[in-house]
Amino acid sequence: MESGASSPDNSPLNIAPPDVISPDNAAPDIAPLDPGFPSGISPQPRWKWKIPLFAAIVIFTNAFGNFFIARGMRALPSVGTAADLIVAIFTPWVGLGIALLITWLLSRMMFLSFADLSYVLPLTSLGYVLSAVLGHFFLDEKITTQRWLGTGLIMMGTMLVGTGSTESAPHATSPADAAAEVVEEVVEEIRHAPEHGDAAAAGVEPSIGPRTDQPGSNPWGKQ
Repeated sequence: MESGASSPDNSPLNIAPPDVISPDNAAPDIAPLDPGFPSGISPQPRWKWKIPLFAAIVIFTNAFGNFFIARGMRALPSVGTAADLIVAIFTPWVGLGIALLITWLLSRMMFLSFADLSYVLPLTSLGYVLSAVLGHFFLDEKITTQRWLGTGLIMMGTMLVGTGSTESAPHATSPADAAAEVVEEVVEEIRHAPEHGDAAAAGVEPSIGPRTDQPGSNPWGKQ
């Protein structure tokens, strides 16, 4: 046998331990989830339907709330004391109007959480236009030409404001937006989890190389 040749019986099994994985075959890293809670900044609202939805709620609850309060108060005798006001609150029309105005306040607060004040106020001023129409047709109010002219100017201003941007400064992401983003990211990760698992399984292959983890061993089989 020639010098330097090793016997098959004396050649060690150069199989790397299972925990040794080639960097080229390593499983792809999965980016961690970013919750994006209120500390994050989102320059635009996530759901585009929020603008018309909250605008309609604010406008109609304001107009009909004031209308029902006006109708209920006109059906009562003269109110001169605090006790009379308390009694008026519990009448059907006034109570309904108060409930609508509470809804108006809450929806207005939500609207201002993702849109500029200079955008919300002119846009929701259509409630004054609707109030004038309700007062004229259902409360027999006499509206002069000057009032109708002012109402028309309000409508024109609302049209101009409505064509602009909803916000000029970044707003913090609302909890509802942040929760929706987290849910979507989790669903996306679950959807791609089988692909990542297959890639990791394909990448785990035993690599052939010398072992040097045992003291006194001769990895090259030389005597």
